[in-house]
Amino acid sequence: MPEIDPASIAIIFVALGLGGLTKGLTGFGLPLVSVPVMAGIIGLDRALAVMVLPSVASNIWLMWVHRAHFRTAKTYIPLLLASLPGIALGGYLLTHIAERWLLAVLAGWIVIYVAGAMRRHPEEERKEIPLWRVAAIGLAAGTSQGATGITTPIVGTYLDSLALKPGAYVFASAVIYQVFWFSTGASLGAFGLFSVDRAAESLIALLPVSLFVPFGAWLSGRISPAGFSKLIKALLALIALRLVYLAITG
Repeated sequence: MPEIDPASIAIIFVALGLGGLTKGLTGFGLPLVSVPVMAGIIGLDRALAVMVLPSVASNIWLMWVHRAHFRTAKTYIPLLLASLPGIALGGYLLTHIAERWLLAVLAGWIVIYVAGAMRRHPEEERKEIPLWRVAAIGLAAGTSQGATGITTPIVGTYLDSLALKPGAYVFASAVIYQVFWFSTGASLGAFGLFSVDRAAESLIALLPVSLFVPFGAWLSGRISPAGFSKLIKALLALIALRLVYLAITG
């Protein structure tokens, strides 16, 4: 296992802390913020392994905090079921395709969605998404999860289209990502990418995440539904810009 210099360790801890803050606030963002930073230092497959335990632990905590919204879970079960074969496929693609092309596709997904959301009138009735489309979204999200650990461009836009209240949105994100990261851990293990050393690193990574997720959750309870929706769209737009940058420089 390659040694990491102290400066790189500090950068990784800051990235994990910022990811934890975003995770607590919105229900997503932990791997999106942390994985690209860590991948540049320790490699993508090792970064994904490190993210397993912090992601699982933070999702469990958020599901408990927002457990009052558990009845909304039935609305995204089809997405979860469709994502499972995608996660296995993504684990295979992790070692067979260039990451930059997938990041470019994810950025394009966000741009299309945010542009459509900005044109839609706030009071316009949202139509129910057909089951086949939900299944396609789930398959795409699962594949992206297995390959890069980044699914916010897909899952975040899907959940935003459901117009959930802040607490329900965070609960939904936590449930979906919990299934994703349990499956990702199993997939990494099956491909020999989740060793004992990496599990130990993942355990250490829990420290900065556990410090900032609760603070983000506290902030989320003080934002109005309208403000929360605007925050989600703003974060998605920033994510799109970051993914475009990573795709170009990757």
